[in-house]
Amino acid sequence: TTSADKLSVGFGTETKTADINVYAGEITSIEILDTNGLQINGNPVIANGTNYEFDAVGYDDYGNKIAILPVWSADATLGTISSDGILTTNFTGAGKVYINLGSNNDEQIIDYKAVTGVTIDSTTIKIQPGETKQLTATVLPIDATNKNVTWISSNTSIATVSQTGLVTGIADGNATITVTTSDQGRTAVCSANIVTDPFLAAINPGDKVPVTLGTVSFNMIYANNAASVTFPTGIADAATYAMTTKFFMGETEVTYELWKTVYDWATDAARTNRYYFANQGREGNDGTVGAAATNQEPVTTINWRDAMVWCNALTEYYNDKNGTNIACVYTYSGAVIRDSRDTNATACDGAVAGTTAKGFRLPTSMEWEYAARFRGTDATNVVTATVSGINFSTMTTKWTKGNSASGATTYYNDATGTSPNFAGKLANDKVAVYNSYWNGASWTTNGTSSTAAVMSKGAAGANTLGLYYMSGNVYEWCFDLSGSYRVVRGGSFNNYANLLQVGIVNFNYPDYEYDFIGFRFARTQ
Repeated sequence: TTSADKLSVGFGTETKTADINVYAGEITSIEILDTNGLQINGNPVIANGTNYEFDAVGYDDYGNKIAILPVWSADATLGTISSDGILTTNFTGAGKVYINLGSNNDEQIIDYKAVTGVTIDSTTIKIQPGETKQLTATVLPIDATNKNVTWISSNTSIATVSQTGLVTGIADGNATITVTTSDQGRTAVCSANIVTDPFLAAINPGDKVPVTLGTVSFNMIYANNAASVTFPTGIADAATYAMTTKFFMGETEVTYELWKTVYDWATDAARTNRYYFANQGREGNDGTVGAAATNQEPVTTINWRDAMVWCNALTEYYNDKNGTNIACVYTYSGAVIRDSRDTNATACDGAVAGTTAKGFRLPTSMEWEYAARFRGTDATNVVTATVSGINFSTMTTKWTKGNSASGATTYYNDATGTSPNFAGKLANDKVAVYNSYWNGASWTTNGTSSTAAVMSKGAAGANTLGLYYMSGNVYEWCFDLSGSYRVVRGGSFNNYANLLQVGIVNFNYPDYEYDFIGFRFARTQ
């Protein structure tokens, strides 16, 4: 058996006991070590809000290390320290950690870098009610000891902010988001503008969303609000299509004024992510290429690639003017397409239309036909046949016949009536800009030889949705690919009335531009 100071040995009935003298050198000094039990060089900087475990050792007269259990303490500027040397940091300044054992002691300076400032990665944000935006604060200097911050909103009924900087829109209005450093009380602010997206406020087909961008403005018309709606297609109304996209269409063809405003902004040499176009465009069919806008005629002499890339430019221009971050629709290999020149033909012709992006875009051919045919509850000149098992005569929503101009009250070549007031001509004249009508025996010019201003016929010239010149004035590019071609719809000012029919689909090369082709844009809700 053993005890602290004696050793006993037994054999049979005899027992011998001897005193054991264990000598330990006297502790003459103690030292604070780092968390790995190593000596500390210099004055360390420890991250705020963390736990740091120190170690300690004693030395005897001969320099031998001796394990010790010292008494630990620390300056209040550092935080608190436990009895086993774990420092829980809560810095308000530099300070020291201390150990004591009898008459021996040691101390270690812990450096502190004061905060000099703070920044937020966005000084202004614009979000909708229910939408969130993550803000990030950067405390300066980068190696400041105490980087703790607090966030606060000036008006929590408008916007709230979490202690991680996540802003949530509550209601329309403005709030100031402030971040404050725990050390030194440095602040930075972000102005939060909470506004309901007007495109989300649209409810019914025909609802109008006005958009103003600097000095130019345009209207978007809500075309489809249904999760799925089937309508007849083709000249003979012999097929159907199920529309599953809720979308808007431009009230008019893109005017040269709007085109040039966006074009000039996008192609500015000083702009980051500058745009390049194959064509500058012209006003109507007879304007000067690249000249200033003088009236509200449609842009022409732009090819499909130009129109597609310009839609991306319009999206970024919209973001620039509104402080929004709407995604561009058209990309190639994941990159936004910003160049429509022939040298970038591969990217343009291989453009991918993002299905979730809410930016401006070309309509699909079927979206175009939907918008051209839509007649609401007006039963004038509509499809009543049963097509693909659907009896359109019983449907609440009516659709203009495929052999008619958009919004027309009869088919394009209806020759009833007295010359020159044939029914087809009168119906076409009301809603379309075109060159020749059918008199029952031959084509007769109506005297039109140029494009018209996009709303020249007034409100009576719009179809049921409120869209102008879906038939005539200029052909309109659609996104759809057919072999090497892209779709154009609607006919133009220099066409016979037969090309006004909403059921006709035409095609052209994507690098083809002429004075009778323009476009209008769409946007997904």
